[in-house]
Amino acid sequence: MGYIERYQDLLKKQNINYFSTGKVLFREYNKIIVPLGPILQDKDQYSNFSVNDLKGLKGFLIWWSYTSEKESEWYGVIKDSYFDISDYKSSNVRNQIKKGLKNNQIKKLDIDYLLENGYSTYKSALKRFTSVDKIICEETFVRNISAFKGFNDIIDIWGIFQDEAFVGYSIIYTYDKIEANISEVRINPAYQKMYPSYALFHMLQEYYLKEKGFDYVSDGYRSVSHETKIQDLLIDKFGFRKLYLSLNLHIVKPLKWIFEMLFYVRGVFVIKKIEPVIRLMSHAKNNE
Repeated sequence: MGYIERYQDLLKKQNINYFSTGKVLFREYNKIIVPLGPILQDKDQYSNFSVNDLKGLKGFLIWWSYTSEKESEWYGVIKDSYFDISDYKSSNVRNQIKKGLKNNQIKKLDIDYLLENGYSTYKSALKRFTSVDKIICEETFVRNISAFKGFNDIIDIWGIFQDEAFVGYSIIYTYDKIEANISEVRINPAYQKMYPSYALFHMLQEYYLKEKGFDYVSDGYRSVSHETKIQDLLIDKFGFRKLYLSLNLHIVKPLKWIFEMLFYVRGVFVIKKIEPVIRLMSHAKNNE
């Protein structure tokens, strides 16, 4: 069974609506319909796809992308070559990774461990970047993580430990041996001085690229929902690169006209809730 069928099973368990063309899987996400699967897609993967196919899903916006022959504003962040510590260009980075590996233990976790111990780490990590009202409660956290039970063939959970302290975790979505997607990283900021993220990112690329033979590791698409320094860190220090993509966007009517109007006055009026959509529109228009 391929990754599309397995993720369909997962989405069913999560009560998330989806649609599959047989080559590409789409899912609902915050009233937007997005592709779920490898970043690296050829244009012909969408040859039998029409936005009309997605009318049964609840979303006002649909986007999809495929590889581009030219540089664009829309891209994925990927790493497709393994680095030994000596391969990192900066001696400073090499030393930071060594310090991270010396002071942190990176290992796969059983899902039950994350269910029992993960919420406090999740909460500590998010308090640094977001308001308390946007942090989900423990009950929701447990429900979300519990959905991964029975899917350890497509979902990997990694833990970060300093001595006996559980200081962070990462959730990885895998798509056959094509892509290992770093879906989530949560690290308690009180433990950052020992470079846990450096140890984690080095170990992830070693495991998936060298040991398991994946085509690439990714940090997903360019972020539009919030400012993040993670992708810059991965590109600048860990050998990740931008995979340029052609972005396609469809907004249902009559919302399309409303968003078009808001797009052209975006420099005058700022509405935080729709900023991600405006950014997507900008990236799509610059691809034209």
